[in-house]
Amino acid sequence: MDFDAALDEAEQIPDDSMSLKVCINRAIARKRAELLDALDAARKAEAKQAAEDPRLGATGPVDTTASEAALAAFEAHEPEVQNALIELKFTRLDPNEWTLLTQLYPMRPEVQLDRHYGYNFDEVSKQAARRSGVRLDGDSEVSLTEAQWTRMFGKKVLSAPDLARVVDVIWTLNEYKPAQDIAALVKGSGVA
Repeated sequence: MDFDAALDEAEQIPDDSMSLKVCINRAIARKRAELLDALDAARKAEAKQAAEDPRLGATGPVDTTASEAALAAFEAHEPEVQNALIELKFTRLDPNEWTLLTQLYPMRPEVQLDRHYGYNFDEVSKQAARRSGVRLDGDSEVSLTEAQWTRMFGKKVLSAPDLARVVDVIWTLNEYKPAQDIAALVKGSGVA
């Protein structure tokens, strides 16, 4: 195969992408966690009670137990949860754009993670997310405005774990996966 044909083939390979669901309403996420805790506590209490008195497992008319009530409350809350969850899809950036971002946002000397990578890990990831991310709405991909990204990355929308998951996806697509692909090629070719 000649070099131009190899380049043509490489340019046709679709970019890697990853998606994840995040919660854009921390109050709903907090309430869901409380409902799950209540359900878990009710189930544990009933299991303890059943272990103490084997007659509780007998068949017959059953009153609504605490776990059934907790489950009903949890299920009633589920539509709110689904409205608070959004699915984001991120695509690997062009390597030149990724490199430019790493140069535009230099490392913070006091941040160990930045010193390891040589750039402001958090800011590069957020900027890459803005450039490569879309919101999935069924089968449609919806671009977010700059203002929407700013609000989503603000203090009151995403939880710290959800923000960390977004940053992790961006890093995986633009740093980890390309490095792993190269390592696999080198390992498989016998060149080391």
